[in-house]
Amino acid sequence: MRGTTERRDRRQAAASAAVTAAWLLAAAAVLLWLRQAFFPSGAVSVLLAVLAAVQAAGLLPLGLALRDRLKEIKGGELYEARQY
Repeated sequence: MRGTTERRDRRQAAASAAVTAAWLLAAAAVLLWLRQAFFPSGAVSVLLAVLAAVQAAGLLPLGLALRDRLKEIKGGELYEARQY
């Protein structure tokens, strides 16, 4: 049972991270599109570029959180907690 549960939990963690990454990248893409379409130069253009970079930088902590979550799953911490 633990193998099946572990596989399901790993798949759910990866799927959740993938959806979150897609949202972060979509938000960055929208900001860059707004910059290109409406504000090709000036302070607003710089602000939109910085905001897009911040959105994209969100992928780093997301990857670290996913790595930690997969370690927890592999270690069986959640499975052991379910026994009580």
